[in-house]
Amino acid sequence: SDSRILRLKGEGFFDVTHDANRPFIVRTTHASIQALGTRFDVAAYPKDTVTDAILTSGSILFTTELKHHSVVKHLVPGDKLSMNYLSNSLRISRVDTAFYISWKEGRLFFQGQQFQDIAKAMERKYDVKFRFADQDLAEKRLNGYLDKESLNEALEALRLTLQFRYKIVDSMVVIYR
Repeated sequence: SDSRILRLKGEGFFDVTHDANRPFIVRTTHASIQALGTRFDVAAYPKDTVTDAILTSGSILFTTELKHHSVVKHLVPGDKLSMNYLSNSLRISRVDTAFYISWKEGRLFFQGQQFQDIAKAMERKYDVKFRFADQDLAEKRLNGYLDKESLNEALEALRLTLQFRYKIVDSMVVIYR
């Protein structure tokens, strides 16, 4: 065909060679991401109201509809674009891309990320849900990595750093002081 189009529900990491004759495009429910010879991660889970695109090298064009008009953003390496379809807001920030692509090797690498962001990554890794009884804990920043730890081992390692308590009920992890 004249193009390479992939439809994504979930998260995927792409390492794409540029081919002007056959563009590579990732389509999610709300956005279209065109690779221009690049390595990037897209997170577009069906139940999430946010689509994220994180560029590790090369460049991409992110296209979406925002308030009834088309928006196109060109990302450079280290950019994270977050499109919130509930609030119709788009944000581009500079990030350490290692955190966002470490899931490919089954690891969670974090440097200065908030606990709530680490918890979201842990939800996907361990197939659980997190609930924070204390928003201050959710906003605490952490450095480190989790590799082959079980859920309990990972929670214990984090607990030693942040001094919190937790309980697991079915597949819900509740974090509290």
